Amino acid sequence: MREEQPQPSDREAELEARLAIALADRARLREAVEDVLHRLARIADSDAVDAVNVLRSAIAEGESAGDDRVICSFRWGTYEQITAGPFVGPRDLDLGPQIERFIDHRHRVAEAAGEDFCPLSEGDFVDWLLTQGVLSPLGCHDRSIEIGDNPTYEPRHWPACPVCGEGRGEETMGPVHHGRNSAIWFRRCTRCDHEWNRHEEPHNGDRPMIPDDGRDVPGSCVPYSIAQAAELPMEVVLATCSRFGWREGAGMDGEAGIAAAVSMGVAVTDSALRDLGLAGRDKVTLGAFLTAARVDRRYLVSVKGHWLAVVKGVNRDARGTRRSAPVLAAWEIRLPAEMAR
Repeated sequence: MREEQPQPSDREAELEARLAIALADRARLREAVEDVLHRLARIADSDAVDAVNVLRSAIAEGESAGDDRVICSFRWGTYEQITAGPFVGPRDLDLGPQIERFIDHRHRVAEAAGEDFCPLSEGDFVDWLLTQGVLSPLGCHDRSIEIGDNPTYEPRHWPACPVCGEGRGEETMGPVHHGRNSAIWFRRCTRCDHEWNRHEEPHNGDRPMIPDDGRDVPGSCVPYSIAQAAELPMEVVLATCSRFGWREGAGMDGEAGIAAAVSMGVAVTDSALRDLGLAGRDKVTLGAFLTAARVDRRYLVSVKGHWLAVVKGVNRDARGTRRSAPVLAAWEIRLPAEMAR
């Protein structure tokens, strides 16, 4: 027996007629534009006004024909949004009745085919709108965009490079010294990499910056401790310690450090632990030493791999050694003025 095919409804026939009218309007618009182009090819001054009027009429006709058609797209999905389009469709498209017609159409087709199930999807609905002429595909041309490496941005409000005169000085942050809350800032040329206007600023604006006292020089804990305890300029202590074997980044031996301190006129005694009643213990922690230290004396303290100074009850350690660290040795020092008392 021959299967009956679903017949188009009156609404479908109406849509097909409207689509035919739209296509005819588009063809008339194309003919009008071609006529204008043809006239412009042989235009004379006297014909200019007529040509413009023809063009305006063609545009107006095209706009009038497209008043009820808009570019549209569709999306669906609860967790993952799916988008279809763009299409050209009626401005006043009411999806509710269209969905009902789509469901009815698919059910009739499934029934005619003897199907036991009739699954439906949003994508099938969009395809059906296209087959019914409700939507028309809008041609798109896909293009790949690649800007490539971003060209160097050189704001004109940045200062000009004092060396090459072509580049601009970008404000750049250099090393950060957390112990002093200090950060180095400078200008770097965008062309020749020249650096200038080097200066220090607080790294954390909520806290004060500690002046450079030499604590950040690599391997300088021995010279730094001597400078703090003896109240000597760091550059003087570094120069003296260099003669006793100190090297930046490598440090120096403890005995050499004591010898360097003595050479600068500082009196050093190694009886600090005994004088404080800490000698003879299996372990003396830094915390115990700080508790026992006299507030009118100066000490040099050695822990594993590090030296620190304790000056009149104040721990001048630049590294923040833990109070549980074992003390390996301690010396009391006196300045020349203190020895004369």
